Amino acid sequence: MSLAKAVYVYGLLVMTKFKSLLQKLNQILLTSICCVAFLGLFLSFKTVPAAASQDEIIVEWLQFSVPEDEQALFITKEIEIWDPVNRRSPDYIGKELWQNDKQPDQLTMINYWHGKNHRQNITPAMVEKAEKDFDIAVGKTYKILESKTFKQLFTDSSLLDKK
Repeated sequence: MSLAKAVYVYGLLVMTKFKSLLQKLNQILLTSICCVAFLGLFLSFKTVPAAASQDEIIVEWLQFSVPEDEQALFITKEIEIWDPVNRRSPDYIGKELWQNDKQPDQLTMINYWHGKNHRQNITPAMVEKAEKDFDIAVGKTYKILESKTFKQLFTDSSLLDKK
């Protein structure tokens, strides 16, 4: 978390003179965050395989339009503000953030949860406060372009064993 903040602060300092450097830092930060999130999810799925669990995996899929030069701030504040809220639920597994390679200003966030009652410890007031805090922190409101929820039916365990 502190590494992401440090990279972001450094990016702000050099942004006015080195815009291309900022874009490269954004790409590195995004790649790093996605790799860490994927690794965390990979490890959690490996320890709790869906076929062996009574509990189903729920995937919350959210799509946002975020200009590339705003993505580092978006990701930093997403982690800083929303992770503590989501982690209030014992059913929260983690998240991934993906950048569309054909539309780099489009981010897809995937949240993973155990079970249907995944938001039982997260009140509407907490969600509203987090939304407001996030909007203030990033200086604008990013509308959700599309939102979907999926229930996991099957995972090929051989995917978890490949390196």
